[in-house]
Amino acid sequence: MVASGMAVVLLVWYSSFTLCLVLSLGPRQSGNLPSCAGRCDTVGNNPVWPCQCNNLCVNFGDCCEDYEEVCLSCLDRCGTDYNNLFPCQCNDVCSQKGNCCQDFDQYCDESSRLVTDDDLRTLAEALLEMENNVRGLLTFDLQGQSSPNGGDEAPEPLFAGELPEEVTSIESIAKMMALFDNYEPNTTYPEEVTPEEEEETSAFLDTIIDTPIMQTAYQFLLDKGEIQDDEVAFKERLREMWFDMYPRDGPSPGSSGFEHVFMGELQIAAVTGFHGWVWFFLQELEQRVDYFGYLTYRDLGDKGVHLEHTFKWDGKRKPISSLYIGASPELEMALLTVCFITRPNSICPVRMAGEDLHIQTYVEEYNGGIHVGTAYFDISG
Repeated sequence: MVASGMAVVLLVWYSSFTLCLVLSLGPRQSGNLPSCAGRCDTVGNNPVWPCQCNNLCVNFGDCCEDYEEVCLSCLDRCGTDYNNLFPCQCNDVCSQKGNCCQDFDQYCDESSRLVTDDDLRTLAEALLEMENNVRGLLTFDLQGQSSPNGGDEAPEPLFAGELPEEVTSIESIAKMMALFDNYEPNTTYPEEVTPEEEEETSAFLDTIIDTPIMQTAYQFLLDKGEIQDDEVAFKERLREMWFDMYPRDGPSPGSSGFEHVFMGELQIAAVTGFHGWVWFFLQELEQRVDYFGYLTYRDLGDKGVHLEHTFKWDGKRKPISSLYIGASPELEMALLTVCFITRPNSICPVRMAGEDLHIQTYVEEYNGGIHVGTAYFDISG
């Protein structure tokens, strides 16, 4: 009798503990509960939710409608870290463990990819042909060759003079520059997005999407089955990828793909991101940037210069960084977006003016969203 009573007590305690544990985890994306987005690694059953996304929901028949589409697919998940709470995996380890998602080969295996490396190289050349690069309107001097931790081999700034009005009056550049005062470079500071800032972001995306370059990139992704034929949905995806905030240091959202890549961020003792030539130009004018010299470069003639260099920003050194001098925002965003979607967390080959280059992408997952952790041109590989 005592043993039976003890068993009941233990059962009640275990059930209460399990419920408390599940409730404490809570939904990752409030207000989006019928979906499994961000919930594929949920632990246990939570009766508060109308449907479940754990690896037992199939047995109990209470999975959310998009469980298979979100949790059992490698779409946008190739190269993500191994997580034993997910029902299937999309990384190199899964082949060894035998738990890859059924569409792993379709999305993650090079031999069966919908987008081949040659497709990407051909697209990059096609986009470059459309590019209205402003290199010819800029005055810049690469000066001496430095090394990642070497001395200052550039006594003068990289850029000379003011940013010409012929450049700042270009609509996509003007709309991009309007975003620069929306961000705090310190990654430990939480940031809040105001309605005015949302309008500026929307205006920038509308301008970018309307360009022939981004329209060509859109059609490429559509033809390859990477997106649906819906420009509104495409704009929303770009907004999530590039502008939704996520935490990079600390618990509060204080970073975004756009801020990291097209501007730059300051950590405790380091500079991160900072791949936008317009931002670099403006920071030099404010004497916040000290250019130390080039590491290597690729000269594309009237289509700009890919520069790998080293510099200091607010006294903090970045040993290796890259800029695509003269590039339009639409060209950079188109190429980086295509690579982020088709080669997440990996190297993406491109060819520009006959030069073979790479774009490196990294994914940041937060609150059910897939965001640009970083994306940049690598010309030394």
